[in-house]
Amino acid sequence: MGRLHCVLLLTPDIERQRAFYRERLGLEASRSDDALTVFAVAGAALVLQPQVPGAKPELRLAVTAVPLEARVAALVARSVPLEGGIVEQPTGRVAVLRDPEGTAVQLVEPTAELAPGRWPRLSHAIINAAKFDATVAFYREVVGLKVADEDERWVEFETGETRLTVHDRADNDSLALYADQRLAFAFEDAGFETWTEELRKRGVAFATAPAETELGPQAEVEDADGWFVVLHGPAPEEPPDEDELDREYGEDDDTRGLPRRGGELGSEATRRTLPAAKVARKQAARSGARPAPEPDRGGFVPRGFSGPPRFGPPRPPGFAGPRPAGPGGPRPSGPAAPRPAAPAGPPRPPRPDRDPERR
Repeated sequence: MGRLHCVLLLTPDIERQRAFYRERLGLEASRSDDALTVFAVAGAALVLQPQVPGAKPELRLAVTAVPLEARVAALVARSVPLEGGIVEQPTGRVAVLRDPEGTAVQLVEPTAELAPGRWPRLSHAIINAAKFDATVAFYREVVGLKVADEDERWVEFETGETRLTVHDRADNDSLALYADQRLAFAFEDAGFETWTEELRKRGVAFATAPAETELGPQAEVEDADGWFVVLHGPAPEEPPDEDELDREYGEDDDTRGLPRRGGELGSEATRRTLPAAKVARKQAARSGARPAPEPDRGGFVPRGFSGPPRFGPPRPPGFAGPRPAGPGGPRPSGPAAPRPAAPAGPPRPPRPDRDPERR
């Protein structure tokens, strides 16, 4: 009980979604038919399933629950509402309930284990919760997950190689686009620079351009149904100290190297707002006072986090296994060249409101 079995994308156009993840991102499918497409990534699987006619795209979580009858009986005894009873799905026997945010969670007893994947690693599923306390209590007490780590504004659960993180949406001042979704997910590749260059050759336009952040290199892409997906490399072992920040940004506290929101799908403008918290942090450090936390710059650790980077434990150098060549050809070898800093530009205009169903 408690392993994240898969992230499930219910899509009204499975052919378009399949083409995006296979031909654009280069993922390898271990199963692909009219009923189901399973991508052989490391950790929890990424699964595409056709949506019922007329329904909107939906993102779901599937968590293992064995034996399923016993788990369902315990939930019924506690008056936890279920969407119907136990049903047969392509992924196994399933019971569906919804968290306080409205995200569907499938308790699944797999009829057959999904084929283990090699590349990339599905590192995190992220719930951006407006009802933070209620959502954390749901996954801890109703779904039965064990807390692995927590802070005032986020909780990470032990769900196997792919971790489930609940983030307080009220604390979100991130530039990241995925933070506008109730549910998102992230892929990790140790060779981030080479990976993103290969994606450019495949014709991928980044929704948030690749950039170095305090959490390591990150980018975002938008899939065929409009979901924003996080791509990231290994997190740094330690955050930079004040002297390193001075060398990187200069004493005038400019904003060189900040990630761009909007990226290559929209305006090429760069966010140039001077982060006042950084100035306060440096002043406090020079005076000997305790520095205030610096706002995040597009990462998915919430603002104010003071512990180690939260993309998981340090990863060994290189890849965990061989990567399929995919339609873009074999992956080039050797170290990637450093990426130049993002160009300066005028402030980006406000982004229009998204579909309220995604919030």
